[in-house]
Amino acid sequence: MENDTALRQKVQDFKLPEVVQADINSWICVANTLAITTALFAAVQISLNAIVEQLMFSGKSMPLRVLRWIMYASVLVNISGTASAISVVNMASSLSSEARSQFFKGRDMNSTLPRELLRPESSFARLRHFGMPFVFLWLTRLMLISYFAGSICLFISFYVWVFITQSKAAAASLLPIGIPAFLLVCSLLYY
Repeated sequence: MENDTALRQKVQDFKLPEVVQADINSWICVANTLAITTALFAAVQISLNAIVEQLMFSGKSMPLRVLRWIMYASVLVNISGTASAISVVNMASSLSSEARSQFFKGRDMNSTLPRELLRPESSFARLRHFGMPFVFLWLTRLMLISYFAGSICLFISFYVWVFITQSKAAAASLLPIGIPAFLLVCSLLYY
């Protein structure tokens, strides 16, 4: 009975190591940012889709078909980015409870991490050590790829739209502004 009480007290007092908590907080912050960004990109693309549908799609030219395909791809990719980011937030937020549950089941959750898990590039290994499912790695990759692909689709659809509706000079004059803006949006991948 006393051992059971001591175990329950240890489970109640269990805390993830600071380095693991920092990994969790970092992923939650990135995922929250990407969830908002990809949702906004999807909303912008849907607005552009509505304008394009109203004004342009009486014709069936190749540029219009390409534009339509890119626009719908952008919406789908950005929505999948939002969904995967929300999943990353949910999984990262529940890791502490999962680790506490494993500790209660008798798994040794020593707060002293092995040396190989202390390297900065070992974030996923640290999270896995404390019970993060392997699918978390795939969701983070999907979230980042969706953000990048959705950004590309949004920029391309905007430029194709400008190219179709405006003079080629207007489309070309926007490139010096659009390329740095696009690179700024994609800079998250180098983070």
